[in-house]
Amino acid sequence: MNQRKQAQLLSEGIYIEIVNHKKLVSWVDEIIGESEVAENWMTDISLSNKNDSEKITDILGKKFGYTFEGSLIELLSIIAVKVYIEEANESEYIATLVVAKDSIDIDITDTDSTWARDKIERMDNYVEKNEFNDESIEKATCTVKELLSFAREKHSDIFNFMVNYA
Repeated sequence: MNQRKQAQLLSEGIYIEIVNHKKLVSWVDEIIGESEVAENWMTDISLSNKNDSEKITDILGKKFGYTFEGSLIELLSIIAVKVYIEEANESEYIATLVVAKDSIDIDITDTDSTWARDKIERMDNYVEKNEFNDESIEKATCTVKELLSFAREKHSDIFNFMVNYA
C-alpha cells in the first residue's frame, strides 16, 4: 500500500476518531527515518499533540489530497474497524452507512460498491417507510452487519492496517 493511500486512510480514521495519535506519529517517524530529508509535513505531524486532529488532517490533505479516493467498500472497511474496536452494536451505524454512500463517487464499473450503495439505499428506504420501528431497525442492523463483514473480508489489508493504527 503506497504512502498516499495510507495517508488518506489515516485521515479518514482521524475523522471518525479511531486513529491513535502515538501510532500516527510512529508512522510519520518511520517515513522520516526512510527519507533523506524530513519534509515540513512530516515534522509538523511528528511534533503535533493528540488534540491537533483537525490540523493533522489538514496537513495530510494538503500533501496527499483532501478527497478520499477509495471505493465505498474501502470506506466501509474503515467503518468496520470502528465497530470492531468499540465493540459497538451495528444498529448504531445505520445512519453512518447512509452518509458514507453519499460521500463517495461510485464508479459504475465497481460492482461491489454499486451493490453496497443499492443495498444501503434499500435499507434506508425500508427503515423510513416503516417509521423506524423495531422490525425495520433489526432488518437494517442485519444489512449493516452483512455490508461491514463483506467490506472487512474484501479489504482485509485496509482493515488490518487501520486496526494497527487504532
